[in-house]
Amino acid sequence: MKAIVTKKDRYSRGSSPTTIRVFFDYPEDFLESDRMLKAEGWSMELIEGKPFAAARRRDLKKIRTFMPEICEHLGIPVDTKSWWSRKAGCGCGCSPGWVLDHRTFFNGVWAKIR
Repeated sequence: MKAIVTKKDRYSRGSSPTTIRVFFDYPEDFLESDRMLKAEGWSMELIEGKPFAAARRRDLKKIRTFMPEICEHLGIPVDTKSWWSRKAGCGCGCSPGWVLDHRTFFNGVWAKIR
């Protein structure tokens, strides 16, 4: 599988460079946590349980492996620090994604994993 950048855009209206936000689109059943939700149904017991949390951590590690590919496509160092944020795109948490610690004037990147 590989990551393909589908859109690069100025995500905010600020006039100074900001960190880059990366939002992924991935195939159905790509994430272990999504498969757990589909199999067991959504419940607070599942979401708050240790098996789900462990699956979520494994999912984030899996997605992180695509970050050097994204950096290369953007022309920034492949070892650029990145982290997952529930509030990458919006302060309310409606747009979770990855943040790349590289300042630039475009800061919204959308990528597909295929």
